[in-house]
Amino acid sequence: MQPQRSKAIPKKKQRQTRPPRLQLPRKPSAALVATAWNKECANQLVEGCEALLRASKCEVQIVEVPGAMDLVSGCRAMLTSDRPPNAIVALGTYVRGDTDTSQMQYQATVGGLQELNVSSTVPIVSGVTFCHSQEDAVKKNSSSLGATWARNALQMISIVAQ
Repeated sequence: MQPQRSKAIPKKKQRQTRPPRLQLPRKPSAALVATAWNKECANQLVEGCEALLRASKCEVQIVEVPGAMDLVSGCRAMLTSDRPPNAIVALGTYVRGDTDTSQMQYQATVGGLQELNVSSTVPIVSGVTFCHSQEDAVKKNSSSLGATWARNALQMISIVAQ
């Protein structure tokens, strides 16, 4: 008598994700509104975001605002400029302090960016992070995270252009 061979159970076909096909306008543009506060983190985000956008032949304008609470006003200024960009990426970091103030400010900033986003035809990508310490912020805010937000902006430009 021959031993029975167990049939291998086929693994579920893993869904392969393809990058979305982007149909960008002829001369896409993006504005990066970034905080001057916590430059160590902001610069990493800006560098990654800018590099990917420029590699995608996107015109990039960088606007620096004093702090993360100023991101909403900076984005609104870009929306109302003579030549608004095809997308805006807001870049900033909140670091938890000794009080809950930073968390409330973070929520107010993200809420303000969401309000601008839904009331405008120009997409606004929120690249605002909340970190528990400066060490956490340095680890989290990398150029690859900035590039992720740039990809989001390019995808939104493509969607709006259709």
